[in-house]
Amino acid sequence: METIYKASGRRIPAVLADSKEFKSLNDVQQENFCARMRYIEEICLKSKEWLQSREGFESTYDFIDEIEQDLLINLGSGEKGRSVSLWLIHSSWTFNSSPRSMLPCLPQCLADDSAEGMYIGMKCDELEFLDWVNGRIHCVDSLLNIFYEANSFDCAIGSLVGIDIGLGMFLLGVSKQRFNQNLV
Repeated sequence: METIYKASGRRIPAVLADSKEFKSLNDVQQENFCARMRYIEEICLKSKEWLQSREGFESTYDFIDEIEQDLLINLGSGEKGRSVSLWLIHSSWTFNSSPRSMLPCLPQCLADDSAEGMYIGMKCDELEFLDWVNGRIHCVDSLLNIFYEANSFDCAIGSLVGIDIGLGMFLLGVSKQRFNQNLV
């Protein structure tokens, strides 16, 4: 796909930028953290555009190839000293944040384990899969908005962990479609 997506370039919330956790990162790590957030926005934009126009990919399988690669790259660990480990964020950045203070910051699409549309099977038809992709993108978009609008460190960190959960669930569903004989 030749389109180059332009993420909004929103600034990370001050509650995170001013935190000791973020300030402990070197300049390259800070820049790459922000670049990762833009990449997540681009994944959402790319998916939304394809769902609306169905152009840019020859088939649903081509879309799966592209989006799976984007998700795997985004969730990867990156280069030591140049990126921020997702585990570091999940483990040490959440150390002083309680689940009680982070959970209210999550949208319903992620906070409720029984939320409809959270998972997708390997025998769905194409329309079910596309509806599911739309729901996952909406959920990650909601988490991005919560992150960028966070007015507490707990909400910023909770939404970051939530974004990674949302991307992981998206990756799981997309990867499962490799076994789906109903897609074209």
